[in-house]
Amino acid sequence: MIKKTIKIPLFWKIYIIVVTIVLIGFVVLWSILWTALKKYEQSRPEYAMDKITEQIQLQDTGDFTKYVHTGENAYEGSEALDEAVREYIKNVLCEGAWAYTKKSGEYTNDNPVYQLKKDGQKTDIIIYLEKRSKNEWTIADVSGLSCEGKTYEIIVPENSEVTVDGNKLGSEYVTETKDAEVLSNVAKHINMPKTTTYHIENVYKEHEIKATGPVYNSELELISSTDNVYEFGFEANGKLIEEQESRIKEITEIYGKFYI
Repeated sequence: MIKKTIKIPLFWKIYIIVVTIVLIGFVVLWSILWTALKKYEQSRPEYAMDKITEQIQLQDTGDFTKYVHTGENAYEGSEALDEAVREYIKNVLCEGAWAYTKKSGEYTNDNPVYQLKKDGQKTDIIIYLEKRSKNEWTIADVSGLSCEGKTYEIIVPENSEVTVDGNKLGSEYVTETKDAEVLSNVAKHINMPKTTTYHIENVYKEHEIKATGPVYNSELELISSTDNVYEFGFEANGKLIEEQESRIKEITEIYGKFYI
């Protein structure tokens, strides 16, 4: 039995070839167009800002710590400072609806500047972008992030020893030594004792501050700690007070009888 061969007309052959070429061309053209659109989208600064706000929204804010302004770390080590900055960023860039808007008066096409918004309200956080490559924008700088530590002044009798968490403060922390104000009303009757003021800056955690007197080597009493100013009183010798108690009572009694 002889099989019959079906012959495809030349027209249909040409038609199939042309359609195939067109389809392949369409796929290639769409791929090129899609790639171009994607590159264009990524080349816009808004694309970078979308990624940044998305990062904040997901609480992935570790990269922002390097843009936090801090004072010179005069007392504590870097570990305490780093911990404080991480906690600061966690509190500032906390959960909420984050968005951005062009910074009026600063934004230009060459130097895009955006102001972050949280829950529809503008914040003090300003993001400056720079072009890393032809199709990529990245953060150049961020302003409005400031983590300032506390400043302490410690006033003690002259020649006292001051310790913070057991670490003795050296003379580099002394700012002044002056007559004791607490005894200013009797200055004409005695040799005026003096007080020394220590100054430590950018303290990012709570500390135990103590002072030891220069005469009896006893721990001084903290008499005031208002507005981060710690003031210690002068030494009091308990044994001396005890020894003189009866004498003081006797003098008081004699004076009272004399007055009567």
